Amino acid sequence: MQSQGSFMIEVGGLSNSYPLYSNTFKQFQIQEFLSIPAEKPDIEDIIKINAYAEVISTNIIKTPCSVSPEGQRLTGWNMIVKGKITQNIEYISNSPLHSIHSAEFTAFFSNYIILDECITPDTPIQVNCYIEDLYVNQIDNRRFFKNVMLLLDAVLLNHPPIRYLENSFSTSPNFDKIKYFSQFSIEDFIDVPCSRPNLEQIISVIVEPEIISIKFINTMKGCSIEGQHLSGKKAVLGIKFKQKLLYIADEADYSVHGLQNEFITSAYVVVPELIEGTSPDFLLSHSLLKPFVEIEDTITRKLDNRKIYESLVVQVGLDHIPTFELCYSEHKKCSEANLFIMYENGKWQTPVTFEKECIKPKWSPNGFDIAYIEKYEHAYSLMLTDIKCYKSKTLDSIGYYDKIFNFCWSGEGRNLIFSALNQHKVDIYKYDLILKKIQNLTNSNGLVSYIKPNCCLRTDNLAYIKSVQRLFDIFVINLKTGETFTITECGSVKYFNWNSTGEKIVYSTSNTTCNEVLYITDLQSHKTRLLLDKLNITNIRNLQYSPNDLFISFIGERSECEDLYIIRVDSGKLVNITKNEPLTKISDYQWNTTGNKLFYACNYLEYFNIFSITCDGTNKKQLTNTVSNYIELSYRPVIR
Repeated sequence: MQSQGSFMIEVGGLSNSYPLYSNTFKQFQIQEFLSIPAEKPDIEDIIKINAYAEVISTNIIKTPCSVSPEGQRLTGWNMIVKGKITQNIEYISNSPLHSIHSAEFTAFFSNYIILDECITPDTPIQVNCYIEDLYVNQIDNRRFFKNVMLLLDAVLLNHPPIRYLENSFSTSPNFDKIKYFSQFSIEDFIDVPCSRPNLEQIISVIVEPEIISIKFINTMKGCSIEGQHLSGKKAVLGIKFKQKLLYIADEADYSVHGLQNEFITSAYVVVPELIEGTSPDFLLSHSLLKPFVEIEDTITRKLDNRKIYESLVVQVGLDHIPTFELCYSEHKKCSEANLFIMYENGKWQTPVTFEKECIKPKWSPNGFDIAYIEKYEHAYSLMLTDIKCYKSKTLDSIGYYDKIFNFCWSGEGRNLIFSALNQHKVDIYKYDLILKKIQNLTNSNGLVSYIKPNCCLRTDNLAYIKSVQRLFDIFVINLKTGETFTITECGSVKYFNWNSTGEKIVYSTSNTTCNEVLYITDLQSHKTRLLLDKLNITNIRNLQYSPNDLFISFIGERSECEDLYIIRVDSGKLVNITKNEPLTKISDYQWNTTGNKLFYACNYLEYFNIFSITCDGTNKKQLTNTVSNYIELSYRPVIR
């Protein structure tokens, strides 16, 4: 369905499926201004449009082998494709009976597909034609604008299909580093109305573009030999152009007259399926994607004294409004630790709190709030900051504690779960942000401590460490049922974390020889496997799964130097990705949402600063320049 004012137009003939991947394709549009045949009644509302595309003939021709400065590549072989589109519209007539009528239109097209250089003129090739989108807009009671978006795909017969690997799509551009835009030219012919005098000379032309609609559609993935990229998703934008033209009349007094004209077209912009882990539809609905259209050049020519030719060069696209990805607590002397937020490239470092002691910040699961612990002279409390207004607030009924050790968010973002010391007892509490009520999840007798709560974001399970007489083990409680079960019985667990699905837990322990060992426990099969031992690495902490669950990372110390290590889960291969100099300390680190980059804080050159590094240990960059004694990090999750 396509919306036109308050009326919905049914669109038929769109392709439901596409090839998984191709490198011999052409994507283009056919735009037309059509009029209802004279024998048909006027249009009141268009209710339906159907289209059918077919290839009439193909022909392989020889071309030069070259690459243009724009990046277009010619291999020596082009396939010329000729075809036609049959379109049928149904509309309600502008008559007392409001009868339904239809009209059929045929448009012919000719285009080309650049083929691989190994092709010969007798290579058997089949060209499939796909209709990706149909856009229609009624202009008046006789005319309407129509745009068909077509995809031609050349398939080599008796040839194995191209295999597309999601994780090795090397031909795709890095969408996170580019602007989403498209450039195109459009022609228009303007007639001088019968009531106006003849045209002698054009004085000026003003064109005002306006985006009137936007939607996202799915398409094929691929990179053509010509250099055109398809990501699997594109934005289709409807654009209205309002034109004002002044001209000198072909009369004795050379009077000046004005014309106003409007026309509508549509254009597409290729966008990634996910932008920083979030769908473009969601970003658009939350005003984090801003469509734009700009006129780059206008050419206007007088054809005769009644007709004007106009050509526009247009750029249309989407601006991704940057969001703050990193939140960090910058510790300084004199018990001061304030929160800052910044982009992941280190720009726009913005303070959130002032002259306070705010520690252990954590983004909410939906990415809109930041919770943190605020330390007072003799007490601790949990606070919440809305980054839209940079305003912190104390949570009602949560109270103050002798000490809050750590906390986590529940998966749906409704609860804050924290471990705190209160009246000589260390327990885990759950605070409901909606009901503003607090609940004890554990009941310590003073001899048992419950620490390090860690909630799985995909399930209702909360894991924590229970400490009894210096024995430390992992337990899990279901927040809905209250059922509790044991994960470990070794008594020497130090750190642990969930994988992304909540099916596995990785944890570190010390064995009888005081070596630190890593294990993975599968909660479904109740099986535990050894991941790594004999590491020759001490003080292992901050265990994390990468967002794609391919790696496990941790901070570890070797030869008086702390580094960031990652382990390939399937092979057990261990890599030191930071390779720091001796005496370097790392205070904290976080993965980005896609799992290809890490952010960490270390005291390289005395003070702690934030660095970014890819998971293969390359592209290391310093993002901040502080005089901090310690930094804690939190990376914003996928906005939802």
